[in-house]
Amino acid sequence: MQERDYATVIAVARKIPEPILHEDPKLLMWYDQALTRTGDKP
Repeated sequence: MQERDYATVIAVARKIPEPILHEDPKLLMWYDQALTRTGDKP
């Protein structure tokens, strides 16, 4: 089973400048999924 560390995904994504995050569809997807699964807000 694959372990998911959503807190790390969120922490790293928040360090990436927002324009760059929004230019990469996969990064944005992972970030959005982590936020959704943790109930966190951007």
